[in-house]
Amino acid sequence: MQDDLDEYGAGAEKEPYEVDFGDLLTEHFSEFGWNYTGILKEDGDTIPIPATSTCVTAIFETDAIEELRSLTDELGVEVIEPDHSRQYPDVTLRGGEFGSHLIALDIKTARRNHNNAEKLDGPMTLGSYAGYFQNPHEESPWTKFPYGRYDEHWILCFAHYWDEDEDSQGMVSGVETIIGEKWTLASKKTGTGTTNHIASVRSIPDLKDGNGDFDSEEEFEEYWRSYD
Repeated sequence: MQDDLDEYGAGAEKEPYEVDFGDLLTEHFSEFGWNYTGILKEDGDTIPIPATSTCVTAIFETDAIEELRSLTDELGVEVIEPDHSRQYPDVTLRGGEFGSHLIALDIKTARRNHNNAEKLDGPMTLGSYAGYFQNPHEESPWTKFPYGRYDEHWILCFAHYWDEDEDSQGMVSGVETIIGEKWTLASKKTGTGTTNHIASVRSIPDLKDGNGDFDSEEEFEEYWRSYD
């Protein structure tokens, strides 16, 4: 992959691509939701889907990538998946309608607040502000290509209500699709816990409108690269 990357990457002279990727994603995933009833075994029996957030995220991500391929096929775009599950991003897109642009797409899930339909229960995490983010021109095992090679960083998030007492089909409901470039969704706060992750804003209308805490991608990167 690396030997033919010279024409790709931020900073190179490029013609802008003509498609509106955000609009295409929004249209393509407008009816995407949770329609899974269980895990099918070889003998034909069905067992419940584990009621854990990691399992829900994995199912959404796997199905979304398969759904994405029908769109990228129309655009003549190459889909490059990571080498392992902890490598950024979930999907790298290049070629076709994107020309020499290199696009990162991360797929996220987040829980909606049962008491406030327009708010997330907690922020989604938008990736690390350390490591490859702090060193955007260096190769890293944690990113498919150096972070600075990417021209755009997109997030596709499925916000949903969660009820672990329901069956496989009912434990996830009210799916709201949120799409935007990473910097437009970001807050100036870290994610929960001890991890070095950037948190999103929590208002669903603000997320859908791209009204995060930053006015530009440059401001976003400067803030998080100097964060201590």
